Amino acid sequence: MTATRMIKGVGIYIWCLFFLCSPLYGGAPKLEEPRANPYDGLLVEKIIIERHPVFDPVTEKGNEFPYSWANKLHILTRERLIRKELLFREGEGFDLELAEESARNLRSYDFIGDVYVVPALNSDSDGVEVKVITQDQWSTEAAIISTGGGGEYTVGLQLAEGNLFGWGKLVQGDIFTGTDNEGGGISFYDPRLLLTRHSLGWIYEKDDYCRYFEISLGRPLYSRKTKWGWSSTFISNKGEKRLFYQGREFFSYDYDKRVYSFSVTRSHGFKSKRTLTPMYTYKDYSYNSEHPVLRGNPAYRALIPESEVISRLDLKAILGYYDYVTDRYLDNFGNIEDLTLGYKFQTTLGRSFRFLNSTYDRSFVTLRVSSTNYLGEGAYLSLGGESTFRISGDNLDRVMNTGELYFYNKLSHRQVLCCHSALSYGVRQEPSDQFLLGGDTGLRGYPSREFAGHRVFLFNLEHRYYSPLEIFTVALGTAVFIDWGYAWYPGEVVTLSDFRSDVGIGLRFGLRKSSGFKVLRLDFAKALETGDIYISFGTGMLFSLSGQ
Repeated sequence: MTATRMIKGVGIYIWCLFFLCSPLYGGAPKLEEPRANPYDGLLVEKIIIERHPVFDPVTEKGNEFPYSWANKLHILTRERLIRKELLFREGEGFDLELAEESARNLRSYDFIGDVYVVPALNSDSDGVEVKVITQDQWSTEAAIISTGGGGEYTVGLQLAEGNLFGWGKLVQGDIFTGTDNEGGGISFYDPRLLLTRHSLGWIYEKDDYCRYFEISLGRPLYSRKTKWGWSSTFISNKGEKRLFYQGREFFSYDYDKRVYSFSVTRSHGFKSKRTLTPMYTYKDYSYNSEHPVLRGNPAYRALIPESEVISRLDLKAILGYYDYVTDRYLDNFGNIEDLTLGYKFQTTLGRSFRFLNSTYDRSFVTLRVSSTNYLGEGAYLSLGGESTFRISGDNLDRVMNTGELYFYNKLSHRQVLCCHSALSYGVRQEPSDQFLLGGDTGLRGYPSREFAGHRVFLFNLEHRYYSPLEIFTVALGTAVFIDWGYAWYPGEVVTLSDFRSDVGIGLRFGLRKSSGFKVLRLDFAKALETGDIYISFGTGMLFSLSGQ
């Protein structure tokens, strides 16, 4: 198949999916029509910031021990930082949509829980007073962290402050040891550099197989009315790439990757959005290996990719429609969860150039479409598909097609049925590229990295129950689940009987006042084909609609 024919085929597929998905949403037909707000357009005469501690003295025994001590140890988020996040000002006309977006922006910080923006008419004038009510989350952590699945586990210590001195800065450090790996890292993130709209972050991580450093600086599109944004990133990633077969490592090679990127974004529209992003990316990838197996079998050198430099210019265009709703008891224990509804169609066209020091002249294409819909009666459906490939003459290589589906149906206030499926389908990939599937990646009843290939499918079905039982600040919940999936290489004859499945039960612990770990997960899974039982545990849900 020539590159031209394949591009047309992919284009037709993406556009068909785009038009099939968007009518499901159709500008939020399932949501109630917005009612006229009596405060819209009225002059904002005063903004009052009402900050509540982690444990409210009135409703959460904040005046009693040990909650009162926790409140005294915690530094409240600074009023100045909260005001900086507001998209409306005193002396301007009140806009309900900007007020709701301000609340979402504040809730996006892990160290802030519930946020309410409440306008009220001023009895002495025709203006309004706006009260912004926030409640902090506990942001200082000294915790034992542990994750595991499929017979492999890690345990470590994490120290973190997610709201340093009340200014919203994150400082974190951790160390860990595991079944076959140990290491640690430190990170810093300031979403409001010098109280401006710019952000700065850096990460350094090192373990037995990788040393990773990243620093980023930029100005995000912080609201739907923001017109301009930019970002710059440098990444240094050096380590050992390990290849597996039936859960066992059979070969490895060394890699050294350096990436520089810079982009500028221009945004148009409010709910119907159009963005255009030109960007430049420089990638320097080098590979080598001294693996002992090469002495007796030099054919393994085919698994080592060719070193390359990619210096490319890209243009990314996004067309979308966005709306927002809030819900509870989907992926969290009662905290407000912000969901973005709508559809998005994205196209990225790029090309590398020898005159920019690239190894070759090649074109790169990425097509992506996604749609998240509220179906009514507590049901949500989210679909997404992406195709990326490189054009080499009349052929395509490094083709990767992915698709993902989420379906959530609230059976009651505290019960939700959650479905997740994901497909990744590679064509003409590097021989060393692998998708790994096992107990640590979603197939909870099987050993870690049990299945490998250029193609993988995974299906998860969970029934979650968030009980009203709460011990101190830890809420308790349960889950019953089914997993089904497999990974394979091109050329393998795969039938449904090759797929593997497991069933299990699990416990969920909701840390309702934590700014870091919101949910702890502990699952017991039994493989239906082998009868083996494995334990899977970690922080956060295995998959989530709000955090996809």
